[in-house]
Amino acid sequence: MKIFLILCSLGIAFAHNHEQAVSFAPQESLARLSLRQQRPPQQQSVQNQKINQIQQRLSPLVPPQTPQLQSQSAPSTQLGKSSQVPIFCPFNKPIACDLSFPYRTFDGTCNNLKNTWWGKADTPYKRIVRPAYADGLSEPRVARDGSELPNARELSCGLHAEKYEIEPFVNHIFMQWGQWLNHDITSLSVSREEEKDLGICSKCQRTSKCLPVQILSNFTCNCVQQMSHQCIEFTRSSASFPDMQCSSQERAQINMQTAYIDASSVYGVTREENEKLRDKLSGRGRMLVSGGNLLPKDMQKKPSDCLDFTQEKRCFKAGDDRVNQNTALMTFHTLLIREHNRIADILSKLNPTWEDETVFQETRRIIIAEIQQISYNEYVPILLGHKVASAMNLVPGNPFRYNPDVDPRVANEYAASYGRFGHSMIRGKYSRVDNKFDTAGHMPMMLRHAYFKANPIYETEQGGLESIVRGLIKDPLMKIDRWFTDEISKHLFETHDSLGRPFHFDLVSINIQRGRDHGVPGYTVFRDFCKLQPIRTWEDLGLFVQPDVVSIFREKYKFVEDVDLFSAIVSEFKPEGSMVGPTLNCLLGLQLSDLKFGDRFWFETNESPAAFTPAQLAELRKVSLAKLLCRNLADTPQISPKVMLSMKLEGNDLKNCSELEDINWSFWKA
Repeated sequence: MKIFLILCSLGIAFAHNHEQAVSFAPQESLARLSLRQQRPPQQQSVQNQKINQIQQRLSPLVPPQTPQLQSQSAPSTQLGKSSQVPIFCPFNKPIACDLSFPYRTFDGTCNNLKNTWWGKADTPYKRIVRPAYADGLSEPRVARDGSELPNARELSCGLHAEKYEIEPFVNHIFMQWGQWLNHDITSLSVSREEEKDLGICSKCQRTSKCLPVQILSNFTCNCVQQMSHQCIEFTRSSASFPDMQCSSQERAQINMQTAYIDASSVYGVTREENEKLRDKLSGRGRMLVSGGNLLPKDMQKKPSDCLDFTQEKRCFKAGDDRVNQNTALMTFHTLLIREHNRIADILSKLNPTWEDETVFQETRRIIIAEIQQISYNEYVPILLGHKVASAMNLVPGNPFRYNPDVDPRVANEYAASYGRFGHSMIRGKYSRVDNKFDTAGHMPMMLRHAYFKANPIYETEQGGLESIVRGLIKDPLMKIDRWFTDEISKHLFETHDSLGRPFHFDLVSINIQRGRDHGVPGYTVFRDFCKLQPIRTWEDLGLFVQPDVVSIFREKYKFVEDVDLFSAIVSEFKPEGSMVGPTLNCLLGLQLSDLKFGDRFWFETNESPAAFTPAQLAELRKVSLAKLLCRNLADTPQISPKVMLSMKLEGNDLKNCSELEDINWSFWKA
């Protein structure tokens, strides 16, 4: 049962009952509910400055323009008489914060002292534009004339089929870091109350909870005709109070993670969750591990998020329920626990009088700093391009100033749509290599055999965890484009019925459907939001995507304004130096900026009580993913210094791990 709950991380979430407003026929003005959401002046000003910084560096193929955000053909939507402010708003409940406490809370509260709920786990996502629900309230988005949008599976097959296009100078480990980072800041809400009724959407019927993706007989997709199901099950995300003020009845969705980059996937989002993962017997602030220095095993009699397990080869427990989603993800959770325990041992020896809790919290602080340093010093500049990352002051090293007016929450549109761009980078086959980065003697692992299976971690004859991570370093990344491996569209969580007929989910279809479920407006709205040249015709669209993409969109959609955000952003032409197109570059840049400058505990802050000393901060800025891997991978004496980039690049060939200097821990002696 739990395995279906875990699917929410890929967009397959299960919904609470949602009290629907009176339905009425969608009209164009409602379907195009897509103008910028009203924001406090301080937030709007900061956001506009960030967009301008991006535009100065992107050098888009067509010069940017400042669009009219509202035209006569798309009037702003009135919510109607059914819109009522809830009598009780839980987010108005005051939270008492200890201003002298130097550590983060587990659930994200009290980071922003003006808005103590901001970034808390189990609170609504923010919106960067108004939702485009069909009825203006909660019904999934439809075409501007009220008709249905193209079938998501048909788009997946026709536009997003498999094609092998590699990013020759970036490694597959780049994708894996990105997935782990994404899991640290977002998790779609799942109704625990409906665990007993997870089959509610198995009958392919559209209801208030279910939005199935129909599988039509005339599809050209391989193997569809042999599938045992007539649809891909899809349960709508849980509904919540729409915003922190509970001031509107528009459907919103819950983020079960904290919004901050705070290693909540390692430590959990509550004190209770964390206590179950701690090794309190050691007295040294350590986290629990199992044999082989692996994550603690899930010893339930029949764990529901683990397949093909034995008593000895169990799946794992971590701060995030999705730890067992795929084998490569398990490796990163394991490496971060190893790094925690390595540092905890060092600190406890340096400071023998420190209590267990002090060692744990100081180590947790350092782990979070390492994750932020690696993410913004290595991952973000490669993703956005160094020019954009530098222009937005995202790269560590410059003076940091926390801004309490920046809302750090994750955007709903990120969680439901544009944050899923990384699925395009996934390879269908994962190499397993030895400590000389040679594949000889090791069998590659197909992704379809890695879902919810821990067996490869235990297969010492194939090199175990270490060979999988080394394979991520050796294999080139797939380009961020409109092509997706069949392993996620035709073999995702694949099973067979009693007659041997296959059934699988399709992650690309789910991504498209999830955006519609959340009322994410069409692609053209986000170009307007980012002040890029507007798209009003199919000919306009042809300036930014390939002609064959325009042809497919034009065949499937009635209006250019209806094109789904997810499909369009992965299809855009890319400016030189960026892995993503201008619209995605803008949207990701804004989200990454909010996560940094809206975090009072960001590792570069100089404000007490959260600040590291200048000497400690200088050491933390030396952290790299290569160093983290060297310290925590067994039998791996060599590694490339810029491990997210290809070893073929000049100066990035294999180096001895002993040449990569560790942090000078003497600065942490009390």
